[in-house]
Amino acid sequence: MKEKLVIEWRYPEDRPGTLAVRCGNAGAVLRGTLAEIATLLEMEGIAVSIFETPVPAGGSPGVLFNGIPLEDLTAGMEVPAAPESPCASCAGCEDEGACLEALEGATAVPPDLIGRAALKALETE
Repeated sequence: MKEKLVIEWRYPEDRPGTLAVRCGNAGAVLRGTLAEIATLLEMEGIAVSIFETPVPAGGSPGVLFNGIPLEDLTAGMEVPAAPESPCASCAGCEDEGACLEALEGATAVPPDLIGRAALKALETE
């Protein structure tokens, strides 16, 4: 297992602290989740760095763990069902598609899934 985890949260530069327009509170929830993960890993002797990076229009927002996108790390993992609805404002969407709703300020990706992605990144060579 690696002894260092670098987490980079890439957000649209025109919408600091969000992944998408309609997910206004998602930034605070994501920040809290990442801080909790960092605290737990540091208690286990793993150095954690968290960076927030604005991405210009057309860039790829998202969360990277040691340079690996969250989506790649969570591929094949079971995700609890959540309602879907049309959303043209989601990060990375060029056209209207369906995405998980950010209900009551929660991130579209459950915090436990983010934690599992972080652990998988530590195990990836």
